[in-house]
Amino acid sequence: MRKYRVLMKPEDATESVALGTFDTLLEANTWIRDEGHRDEHELGTYDVEVVDE
Repeated sequence: MRKYRVLMKPEDATESVALGTFDTLLEANTWIRDEGHRDEHELGTYDVEVVDE
């Protein structure tokens, strides 16, 4: 089954940090918009990767 993992890469890090896994891309994007930090330039950048389970 396909899932979507939200990642954040802090500006001062070389690796991304997984913040959560969601059933749909819409849920992942909604989480970034509603729950994620709004000032991504200060903390890092967000990305979504596809995870096959």
